[in-house]
Amino acid sequence: MIDINQKYFLMSFRFNKTTPEAFGLIPSDNNDKIYLDSKDNSRWIKMGLYDFGWGSETGFVRLPKLGFNGLWYLLTNSTVEENRYGAAALILSEHSAELLAYLTELFNSGELINDSLRRALEILKLEEPINRSRIVGKKPHEIEADFQRWNWISEQVLKIKSTKT
Repeated sequence: MIDINQKYFLMSFRFNKTTPEAFGLIPSDNNDKIYLDSKDNSRWIKMGLYDFGWGSETGFVRLPKLGFNGLWYLLTNSTVEENRYGAAALILSEHSAELLAYLTELFNSGELINDSLRRALEILKLEEPINRSRIVGKKPHEIEADFQRWNWISEQVLKIKSTKT
């Protein structure tokens, strides 16, 4: 069970922190890419996280990493800012295919869009019509098809934003 009040991400805002120590983490004895929180002995890995417009913020992700469903749950339910923006960053970088499928199904279902979903869509910046899918190993027509699907998603998000109350 995911605790939406527990931190699953540690991240800087405007690059105010860059070192593990600034986040209260210490290097692991076993692996130089893993850091430990001395308070609860949780394990963390360093990653570039959310891009507010000036580059990916320095951050750390709690291990084991959450999958798409857990990340989506954090993004739409947590009040911890690092959880929302960290989850969005990982969804976009590691789970774009799952996000595309989920949103396609959601928008086709006609389900009502609540405030937490609106906030998630805003954080994900999906109103921009760009191809967020992986392109390595794909043929040009597959890349174009992915772009068209993302373009449709951006159109749906823009409709939602225009009906915002």
